[in-house]
Amino acid sequence: MTKLTLVLTGGEGPEKNPQFEYDRIIAADSGADLAFRLGYKINEVIGDFDSTHERKTLEEMGFKACPRDKDFSDTELAFKLLNGDRYDLFGGGGGRVDHLVSLLGLFDKYPLPRLWLTKRDLMLSLTGHFSFTLPIGKDISFFPATQSSAEITTTGLVWDMKDALLTHSWISLSNRVRDEKIEGFVKGAVFMRLDAELLPCIESQI
Repeated sequence: MTKLTLVLTGGEGPEKNPQFEYDRIIAADSGADLAFRLGYKINEVIGDFDSTHERKTLEEMGFKACPRDKDFSDTELAFKLLNGDRYDLFGGGGGRVDHLVSLLGLFDKYPLPRLWLTKRDLMLSLTGHFSFTLPIGKDISFFPATQSSAEITTTGLVWDMKDALLTHSWISLSNRVRDEKIEGFVKGAVFMRLDAELLPCIESQI
């Protein structure tokens, strides 16, 4: 089985521990707080420790802080450790908008996460064909995962799309699931956004 890494970062993260097994756990600064709350054993911590509430614990575990004045965000430093690993990303919800913009910009430079999970949002990166079984009536959105545009065709939504061009000025916002099974095809890369409460439904499908 292909190895899977978990990266945890600052901002609002999931309330519950998803039922996935990870081979490696990387925390970016206050992502360590989220890791401890979810019960993960951290393998690596990167950051200047300016936002974590667990600095003393991390130092007692042998982790050392980076200099505060640096050219990269803590999350980007964590991404640099991936070395091509498949990964999920937890955190990044709420908080400062400049941090969110910075995080989104990283997806132009580094591979996309399989799953990005915050307190309220569940996002899956899609490219090529996709198919999911979802509860009818649930909100669903699609938006480009990078600065590049993407084309999408769907079936099973209230407002299906055919070769629709998704850009940062036009996204499929608050569409809804019409049929239990939705399918589609993406040229490029997009994030599919669902409510985080649907994680139990998605866990067995990715």
